Amino acid sequence: MAGFLSGPGFQRMRKYLRQRCQDIWVIDCSPEGHQPEVGTRLFQGVQQPVCIVIASRRRDNAAADDGAAKGAAALASPKLAAVHFRALPAGHRKDKFAALAALRLDDGDWQDCPAEPRAPFLPAAVGAWAAFPALEDFFVYDGSGVMPGRTWVIAPDAESLRQRWERLVNAPAADKEALFHPHLVGGKLGDRHVSRKVSNSLAGYQVSSKSVGDESGDCLPPVRLGFRSFDRQWIIPDIRIINRPNPQLWVVRSDQQVFISAFTEESPSSGPAFTVTGLVPDLHHYKDSFGGRVFPLWADAAATVPNLHPSLLTHLSACYGQPVTAAGGRPAGPHLRRPAVRRGQPARCRCAAGPRCGQHAGKASGTEGWRSQPRLVCGGSRKRGGPADLANIGHARAFRCIIRP
Repeated sequence: MAGFLSGPGFQRMRKYLRQRCQDIWVIDCSPEGHQPEVGTRLFQGVQQPVCIVIASRRRDNAAADDGAAKGAAALASPKLAAVHFRALPAGHRKDKFAALAALRLDDGDWQDCPAEPRAPFLPAAVGAWAAFPALEDFFVYDGSGVMPGRTWVIAPDAESLRQRWERLVNAPAADKEALFHPHLVGGKLGDRHVSRKVSNSLAGYQVSSKSVGDESGDCLPPVRLGFRSFDRQWIIPDIRIINRPNPQLWVVRSDQQVFISAFTEESPSSGPAFTVTGLVPDLHHYKDSFGGRVFPLWADAAATVPNLHPSLLTHLSACYGQPVTAAGGRPAGPHLRRPAVRRGQPARCRCAAGPRCGQHAGKASGTEGWRSQPRLVCGGSRKRGGPADLANIGHARAFRCIIRP
């Protein structure tokens, strides 16, 4: 449901329906969110949220699709279908069925959705919340986390990875492909299989002229991976065995780097608005599913160039009446909020109203304050419990501007 109503993968489908219909009604049957109580589900065996979508188009519009010229003219028309949304009351499915029986398409309880062709089939945010910028508006770069494509390249310990690699390279040639678990596209070998030679490597590692099937030596030394928000694993940093490694994350990887992972298409129904790690994150680092985006705080491995838009620092400097910079190894940042918003609305950011808030956050970055304050800063002491000990801020719900006059 979430993908269809608001996900980027269904943008063209939403556009297609808006272009070819006059009215679309969307009924959210799972206001409780993912994995609700069994008694609340319309289909007891389905844990995912479900919805009902009714798309209506008149006979004259259907006729307009007959013939290339008429069809093209119809699609070029700026008139798009009106999308109407409502949610069933939360509670037992008997109450939901009763609400469905009493529902009318012409009553006044429907909410209008945005009119843009690819916009979500959800009501637009209203009030001050709608004016807050999205998290990605603050950063120059964001991308997906690492998508290994096979489970054996990740393990809770490095030794297991070495043993798996040894078994693979020493296996009979006929068995290697099955042990490797190749990337398949349409039932055929994709871009990761034992015979594939790769002409590049991840940052900091040498390019290998061999395919994995021709290897006979040890694997690259395993490194730590931000597998999930509170689960650090190990991975073999070999580009030949990772389907989608996102090389840019490895370029900026260092002991000084901080990666934020968060949803951008919708706000989470519970838990922190985002999580952080000092390790390169997995694709599903934030929530174990539904992907998300990764935002490095620094644009370089040396942690000297902030990944924040320069215009943000300029604007904050003008607002606060004093320079806001990345001095002292701590980049300024927005304040991320996750209030009780309806499904499909992304987490948004706001900056501290004045410099004293930012200065307070800076003081909170000390060793003692770090344990109790939900603040995100980077750099500073490497002592356990200091700002660089990211395990202590896994439950952080906000990060604020740090002001350096």
